[in-house]
Amino acid sequence: MEEAGVDGDIEDMLGKWKFNSKGHEDRYHLAHVFPLRLHRMLGQRNISKREFGGHVFVSVVVEVLSGLPLKGRTVKRSGFWKVLLVADSIFVIMLVRNMLLANQVIPQRQGPHCSLLNSSAIQPKQFDQLCGQLIKKGSANLFAWNNTIKAYTITHKPHEGLLVYTKHILSNGLTLRPNAFTFLFLMRGCNLDEVRAIHAHVFKFGLQGHHLLESSLVNFYANAGLADDAWSVFDAVAEKDLVHFTSMLNGFARNGRLDESLVLFGEMLSLDFCPDSVAIVALLRLFAQFGAHHLGRALHSWAIKAQMMENLFVTTSILGTYAKCGDLEDACQVFGEMRVKDLSAWNALIAALAVHGRGEEAIQLFERMVKEGEKPDQATLVSLLSACSHGGIVQKGEAYFRALLKGDFGFMPNVKHYGCMIDLLGRAGRLEDACELVETMLVDADEIVYATLLSAACTNGNVHIAEFAASRLLKMGANNAAYQVSLSNMYAAKGRWEKVSEIRSRMRDGRLKKMVGWSSIRINHQIHKFAMGEGLHPRSKEIHAMVEEMIATLKMAGYVPNTSVVLLDLDDKGKEQDLSRHSEKIAVAFGLISTSKIHAIKIMKNLRICIDCHTAMKFISLVYGRRIVIRDNKRFHHFEEGRCSCKDYW
Repeated sequence: MEEAGVDGDIEDMLGKWKFNSKGHEDRYHLAHVFPLRLHRMLGQRNISKREFGGHVFVSVVVEVLSGLPLKGRTVKRSGFWKVLLVADSIFVIMLVRNMLLANQVIPQRQGPHCSLLNSSAIQPKQFDQLCGQLIKKGSANLFAWNNTIKAYTITHKPHEGLLVYTKHILSNGLTLRPNAFTFLFLMRGCNLDEVRAIHAHVFKFGLQGHHLLESSLVNFYANAGLADDAWSVFDAVAEKDLVHFTSMLNGFARNGRLDESLVLFGEMLSLDFCPDSVAIVALLRLFAQFGAHHLGRALHSWAIKAQMMENLFVTTSILGTYAKCGDLEDACQVFGEMRVKDLSAWNALIAALAVHGRGEEAIQLFERMVKEGEKPDQATLVSLLSACSHGGIVQKGEAYFRALLKGDFGFMPNVKHYGCMIDLLGRAGRLEDACELVETMLVDADEIVYATLLSAACTNGNVHIAEFAASRLLKMGANNAAYQVSLSNMYAAKGRWEKVSEIRSRMRDGRLKKMVGWSSIRINHQIHKFAMGEGLHPRSKEIHAMVEEMIATLKMAGYVPNTSVVLLDLDDKGKEQDLSRHSEKIAVAFGLISTSKIHAIKIMKNLRICIDCHTAMKFISLVYGRRIVIRDNKRFHHFEEGRCSCKDYW
């Protein structure tokens, strides 16, 4: 009865203040007065710490104070601190901090993992004092221990949470028994080995059937790249619901398991589970990864029937999927049909236009966005500068970057903006300007910046700058074989074979292997993947016969193989044969014998297309009257009637 009375007194006190507070100053006064009044009230009533932790007043506090117009005002935090000193549960601390954050009394840290107590409201030292007091006196309250673990994991101290579990819960096995929330909190921030151990304890205490634990374990294993382990947990679930299916579908999608994702999606529909936006977006990203345009279109149709097109998250993902599958016109159509457009939708289409080489259109869309009142963010400017870089629009790119440096967009350039500008200048052959920009950056240069500079220097044959960029990458510990290969190829092109030998020796000693190039094409819903000189395909004889016929036909039309890109000690005939074995030529040959003229030949390539293959594709599109779309690791190339969308600027 006493406990109910206390709750009633507190709620009555808050209620009077809440409904009698009419003006701003009264509500602001409440923010000052309430903590101290509450602290005195608790002391007068001689309420124990254990009782304090269980009262419903905490929810009322948050309800009342969360609506206060406190932004820009200073709240006396000493009162809150006094209340927290008598709290038996770290949960109270978290609620108070969340209330302060919600009212913008204390600043929200950038990033998704904001430290719980890293602010002027409650200092880490005070947090450690609270946890230390709780640990020192011990507790038979599992709720208190669970929330102590949670607080530790949120403040990036997961190992402290593990110590609490082993020393204060496991060691009190006679009085305390961990529950599902104990393990849910423990898993946050732990590595794979630790989670496997936690998983074993879940079985030990018979909690393997708990709904939240099952879905959390599926998510963890999937995020760790262990789709099979995630499936083992999922498969053992007795009564699967939408959350389980969504977790597993996300897991398959993240790990590139296309076939399994489609089967699971079909099973969801057969069981009358309606996938939510999270599941749909996961599938769309997977389809984009594989360039599966037909699957993206099918899911688009399903989303229309399911009335999900008002969901901007889904609609923007459909737009992005079409763009990444090489269907820019479909992406533009989706954007045009959106009744409401948020910043992410504008950004998605600007980025799509950029990677497809439609720089001028990207700039026009950006100007239209600003004119319609949408404020650009950092991602917008990255896409805009990238569009200028891919399109060779140097002067406008420099103008946008100068405006960025002056703060005209409300923020200063980050390392990605600098990377785009270095790429823009490098593609334009202005390597000295690119170097100067690197040296005067307002932020620390990262690996991408120097890798971009290295690529530009190698493309332009500038040994001095290439060696400078390579040395910086080496100092940063960037141990990527692609950098060494680029440098080696440049030396080979200049006939500096001693340097080539030196790099190859260094790669052998460091066990660095050159990435194997491949190209893939989808025919009749099946992906066919080809490496250089592919001979394992069931139709390899037909394919290579077509390659020979294709090269001969192109030569009659004026094609001259560019043997300068073959950096091997071969005669001209050997170099031409080497060029004919490139994976993209094999993939195109397969496309020519497997598809009709009405269909575009769409190819995905994991490396940058070489100059010779780029020239050959223009001839193929002209001689055979075919539209060819190639997505390499940099951008899209649309070949039609002997021309490429990149205008030979890539």
